[in-house]
Amino acid sequence: MTLPVPIKMARDATPLSFASALAYVNGFSSLEQFLNAAEISPGGLGHGEPEATRRLAYWSGEDSLTISRYAIKPATVEKPWTLGEARFSKESRRGATYRLCPRCILNDVSNGTGTQAFRTYVRAAWMTRAVQNCTIHSIPLIDFPLPAKACEDFTRMMVTGWEEVKKSAERANTVITCDLDRHIVNCIHGTAKDCYLARFETYVAADLCNYLGQFIKRHWSKAPSVPGNLLDGSEREIGFWVANQGDAEIRSTVSAIITNARRISNKGFQFGTLALWLKRNVANPAHAELVGLFHDIAVQNIRVGPGNVCFLPVQRRRVHSVKTAAKEYGLVPKRVFRLVLDAGLIGPTERPYHEVYFSAALAHDVLSAATETLTSRGAREQLGVTEVVFTKLLDEGIIPRVESHDEGRVYSRILRSDFDEFKQAVFANAASVIPINYQPIGAACQRVGCSQAALLSQIVNGSIKNVAAEPGHNFKISRIWVDVAEIKAVVSEDNGASDQLSGGKFPRFLTRHETAHYLKTTHLSVAALIEQGFLITAVENNRTCVRKQVYVTGDSVAAFATAYISVADLAANSSTHPIIVRRVLEQMGVKPINESAGRVTRFFRKLEVVHSTFVKPVRCRARR
Repeated sequence: MTLPVPIKMARDATPLSFASALAYVNGFSSLEQFLNAAEISPGGLGHGEPEATRRLAYWSGEDSLTISRYAIKPATVEKPWTLGEARFSKESRRGATYRLCPRCILNDVSNGTGTQAFRTYVRAAWMTRAVQNCTIHSIPLIDFPLPAKACEDFTRMMVTGWEEVKKSAERANTVITCDLDRHIVNCIHGTAKDCYLARFETYVAADLCNYLGQFIKRHWSKAPSVPGNLLDGSEREIGFWVANQGDAEIRSTVSAIITNARRISNKGFQFGTLALWLKRNVANPAHAELVGLFHDIAVQNIRVGPGNVCFLPVQRRRVHSVKTAAKEYGLVPKRVFRLVLDAGLIGPTERPYHEVYFSAALAHDVLSAATETLTSRGAREQLGVTEVVFTKLLDEGIIPRVESHDEGRVYSRILRSDFDEFKQAVFANAASVIPINYQPIGAACQRVGCSQAALLSQIVNGSIKNVAAEPGHNFKISRIWVDVAEIKAVVSEDNGASDQLSGGKFPRFLTRHETAHYLKTTHLSVAALIEQGFLITAVENNRTCVRKQVYVTGDSVAAFATAYISVADLAANSSTHPIIVRRVLEQMGVKPINESAGRVTRFFRKLEVVHSTFVKPVRCRARR
């Protein structure tokens, strides 16, 4: 049977609030007296237990399902506590207080019917601290302490605390936004269906907004997409504005913060409380999607790789710093920096190597190819040749360079495949038995007057065929033997110039020794030509160390060799003695460009001697 004075239960009222109003209007001295008389357990009614709600339905005339709709279902091992259609964590429990919106209470009194006291009731949304503001009036909810060891007699509390409620309503300040509270209220009522956060448990969505908002507000200057009007709002509302737009907006905002933070700070990036929250819930299935999302964001923007844990174990590296790339690929940091800079993956920067970031995927091919190279030093040590010889092999393109830098010291690298191909080409046709008329390559070059680099070039291209190698040569150039007669013939065919073996190309800079070799003269003659202005010098870095050194420019040597010829070359071309050539030219009135002083070679202009009358050999008469 129903009580003498039945009342209608509000759509979003809680069971105990309805029971309190029912007891008050029917003359019971307290809610506790009514529940004892009806044999209803206060805890059972608050938790929506079937027996308690059945008894209250019997005395009130309301349906049991309506009464228990917003009862608080206790937490279990498998799931947290439930209010309506929403689940909440233990941190969201209301505690030992009444929570209410004072303006909602005033509105109940103004618009309701019947006795003023029982018009008021507790909204379901007030039963959790996850809701902090009234979604109707946009003001913060206020707390009233619960009486010790007493039932939650809300109606009588409104009778005694009415004046305080009115004062609270007058001094309440409107909040900027309460969108998160509105979302949680919709979750409680089961109406939050068409938004990104609806896919998560309500307490997960609320915590995400809270911790994400803290993260964004901490890095506010680095979050360009967040509206400025939210700066004065709560952190949780900032987080909701970003999170409710979906995982793409979360990814974009967090990535922008990390990127901007790296540009202006030399410290490692920290996720702060957001990271602590995610780590606490790594094993929680309800958080699995968010943990995976932030793991992916972190891996794509922070230099972590296999072996690291960033919320989850990292399976694949997405971002490298110069330092981590150098360690992974076994390269020196300076070289890694140069490679990714040349590849356009980074721009010029003065930041330390551990703060220079780039895409691991885009850099993989560049850095992998670099591991398949050798330094010029390592290659020449395998061949057993000097740096001068190997440098000429590189300069003349016999072994192609794949990297070359000149930052105080010449630095070159070559592909292992090119190097192996060169070794095979040199030793491919080498006989294992050394004929008696062969000589070691070094001695042969000295005897003929050509460089080892030029001779090796002729061996590779097949011009020199008579080659032998010592057993167990291990690709050492010093263990090659050649036919001196064949080399002389090749040199003679090329006009006897060792420069012809290398294609007649002049390097950009030459030492005085190399200049004397190219011009077939002496060091003293080169010094005299420099002093007289025929050869031009330049100060450049030494090829093997960082000190400065005076070089002769290759262009001036090439120009001089084109315009002038030495008296020794004239004599060789005419099969006569230099003294005879000099006397003939003196009789013809052709003078050298330089005056002889000591052992300085005389040079003549080619235009003056090319049509000279001593086209036939001029020989000395033998003495009797």
